[in-house]
Amino acid sequence: MSNTGSEPKLPHLAVGPAGLGSAKTLERPGVAWVVLVLCLLVTYISWQVSLSQLQRRNRDRFQRHVEQVTQAITNRIRGYEQVLKGAGGLFAASEKVKREEWREYVHSLDFEQRFPGIRGLGFIAHVPHSELERFVQTSRADGYPDYAARVGALPSTVPATNDVHYLVEFIEPVNGNLRSLGFDIASDPVRRAGAEHARDSGDAALTGKIRLIQSEDDLPGVLLLLPVYRNGVVATNLSQRRQAIEGWVYGAVVLRDFMGGLFESRDSAIDFEIFDGSRAVESNLLYDADGELHAVRGDEVQRGQRRQRERLGRQRGTDEREVVRDRQ
Repeated sequence: MSNTGSEPKLPHLAVGPAGLGSAKTLERPGVAWVVLVLCLLVTYISWQVSLSQLQRRNRDRFQRHVEQVTQAITNRIRGYEQVLKGAGGLFAASEKVKREEWREYVHSLDFEQRFPGIRGLGFIAHVPHSELERFVQTSRADGYPDYAARVGALPSTVPATNDVHYLVEFIEPVNGNLRSLGFDIASDPVRRAGAEHARDSGDAALTGKIRLIQSEDDLPGVLLLLPVYRNGVVATNLSQRRQAIEGWVYGAVVLRDFMGGLFESRDSAIDFEIFDGSRAVESNLLYDADGELHAVRGDEVQRGQRRQRERLGRQRGTDEREVVRDRQ
C-alpha cells in the first residue's frame, strides 16, 4: 500500500429517524409536512383521550355528589316524618291532648339537638267558624290566658267570612315561637294548600316556601304537616278524611338550618341550589350551598339529573331539584 499523502475518504452516512428513511428523504417538502401532520394528529388524539378520561371522572364525581345530596336530604326528611308520626300517636292515645302534655312530649325529644332546622313542633287545630269562640276560651283555660286567633303576627279579628280556621293551638318551645300561637294558617294560601294536601292524602306534606311567622329574620322556611283524624273514625277515602280531620301536627323548618351539617364532606368544587317548584328563579330559592346564585344568573352549569319529584306533596328540587355547578 502506497502513501499518496492525502487523507483517506470515508463513506457518506445519512442519519435520520428510524423508519423514516434518510435525511435526504426528509428534505422533500411533501414528506416533511406529512410527518408533521402525523405527529400533531397523534398529539391531538392523546389529548382527546386524556380530556375524555378527565371529563368522565368529573361526571362520575358529579353524579356521586348528586346522589349523596339526594339521599342525605331524603333521609333527614324521613327522620322528621317519624317525629311527626310519634306526635300523632300522642293524639291517638288520648281523648284530648293538653298543653302541658304536649310540652312534656316535645321536650323529651330533644329535637333542637337531634333534628336541626326545626324551629318548633306544634299542633294546628281544625276549627269550624261556629266553634271559634268556644275554642279560644278553652285554649285560654288550658294555660295560655292571652290566646287569641290571629291572621298575622299580632292578634286581630279573624274574618267572619272564613267557614273554617286552622289555628296553631300548641307550639314548643314557646320561647321564640310565641307569635305563631293562634295563627290561622288558613288565612295564607300557601300554608292552607299544604295542610289540605296532607288532609286529603293522609300523608305528611310540605308547604311551599314561606316566611315563618315567628321568625325575626327573612330566611326561607316550610311547614312539614301530618294530618290527625278523630279517634274511632274511619278515614280511608277523601270524603271520610275531610269529615274526620281534627288537625295537624307540624314542624316549622328553616332550610338553612335544616341543611346545616348535612354534608360534612361536601365537595367544595360543586355547588347546588334548591328551589320551590319547577322554576329556578330567585323568588323560589330555598337554599344555596355557596351563596352565589348560578342557576338564577344563567351561568353555564352541569345539572345533576334535574330532579322534579312529587315528594311529600310538593314538586321541588330536592326534596327536590339540585342545580349543581362544577367549577373546574
